[in-house]
Amino acid sequence: MDLRSLEHFRAVAEQGSVSAAALDQSISQPALSRHIAGLERSLGVRLFQRTPHGMVLTAAGDKLLGFVSDILAGVSRAEEVIKTLYAGNPAFHFACMETTAQYVISPFAAETAAPVVDIRTARPDELYATLTSGTDLVVSTFLPPAHLASIELADLPISVQSTPAVIGEPAVDLLDSVELAALVGRPIALPGNGSAFENTVKRAALADRNSLELA
Repeated sequence: MDLRSLEHFRAVAEQGSVSAAALDQSISQPALSRHIAGLERSLGVRLFQRTPHGMVLTAAGDKLLGFVSDILAGVSRAEEVIKTLYAGNPAFHFACMETTAQYVISPFAAETAAPVVDIRTARPDELYATLTSGTDLVVSTFLPPAHLASIELADLPISVQSTPAVIGEPAVDLLDSVELAALVGRPIALPGNGSAFENTVKRAALADRNSLELA
């Protein structure tokens, strides 16, 4: 098996016809058919069932497709890593929260021409798992597992937005900070779902021996 034949095989599987796959791969139909036939001979199995409605994967073909997708993704990833590390052509895949992508990473990449190939978004508690599926760098408000290398990018305060009546003081008298105790007994809206914001507020409430009940 060679990579070109595997690419042609995947194209036929995805397009459902030799003609469409040949167009996608910029190759003639007879040449593509020869690649598929050669692949079938080398494996000793039929990979496609030829029907009036197109090319349908056999059980063997369906099984092979899963391997081929992993193989081609691995080859592409290997090329990116080698070029990034040794050929002076950096290209990084980021993963972060939606708000971080929108307000931090995307503007940074646009303003600095940073070599950001793509940005995947996920919940904070799901981000580090993406490092096993092609992500190079994760930006998260969650602390990383101990086995990962990390640096602190920012130490940001948590701000409270409210009308003066809720805080209980005239707006002109508000200081730069508000004690958590000033919010006891008052309804608070904050990000949940195990977010770092929620965990920080919970820890602060526990340290002050205040009860925090989340609806």
